[in-house]
Amino acid sequence: MLPRRALLGAWLAPDLEAFSDQGVRVVGAVPGSMADAAGLRDGDRMTSLAGLPLRSMVELRAALRGAGAAEKIELCFEREGAVMTRTVAVHSTPVEELVGHEVIYDHIEVDGQRLRTITTEPLTGAVQGLIFMVQGIACETVDLGAIPDAPIARLVHDWAMAGYMTLRMDKRG
Repeated sequence: MLPRRALLGAWLAPDLEAFSDQGVRVVGAVPGSMADAAGLRDGDRMTSLAGLPLRSMVELRAALRGAGAAEKIELCFEREGAVMTRTVAVHSTPVEELVGHEVIYDHIEVDGQRLRTITTEPLTGAVQGLIFMVQGIACETVDLGAIPDAPIARLVHDWAMAGYMTLRMDKRG
């Protein structure tokens, strides 16, 4: 299984306002999250996580992937012109759970890159078929453990509960 990503728990500003050369603009923190433990609040701008800069979604994803293997990381941010650094415990993205099914995390290698695969398989009963899913236009993960109520997570759940195996695969980008 690929390492779990860190789960930051920061609410970011809208897309066109979130990322800049100065960092990532925050509008809030999920209670109990890494962002909350660091004391992030509306108006703060995260500048680095685990020693990596945060100027784009690509950099944020890379930092969260790297942080997932650590126990603690440093989160640097600016608040009203002051630079702050907090050391926080890493929270890993939860794994998906589906009653009556095995959820299998794995990966494939394509051109030297590892792409996450997640399979749901009924533990009992006849399998109706297999549904293969690659996420849409955005380069977002198919790992839905942190967002079980998201529409795509509910769709995968419903397919599985109807007796279908599902195979999801991340794409490069």
